[in-house]
Amino acid sequence: AMAENGDEYRKAKDAWVAGKGGKVLEYSEPKKEKWLHLREVRKFSVVYDLNGNRFEESSYYFSCRGKGMHVKALLPGDSPRKAREEAAQILHSVSCE
Repeated sequence: AMAENGDEYRKAKDAWVAGKGGKVLEYSEPKKEKWLHLREVRKFSVVYDLNGNRFEESSYYFSCRGKGMHVKALLPGDSPRKAREEAAQILHSVSCE
């Protein structure tokens, strides 16, 4: 199911991280983005710790031909800037074609 708002996203992510024995460190405010081929993409982001490892996870929700789509990016917290830029480039190239 598509996340409708930040509260739903936070509730689900809190439960998932806690179930894995981890700790949520911070959430980013939900925002809307425009990608190269998509007019509206909703982004929800969280940073959490699992077993002493920091992760940054972003979930993206959008519609393609009337169907709800969900794409996720997960990076180690210490990822270099180049890796983050490459991940963003890949995400922003997503098309419904």
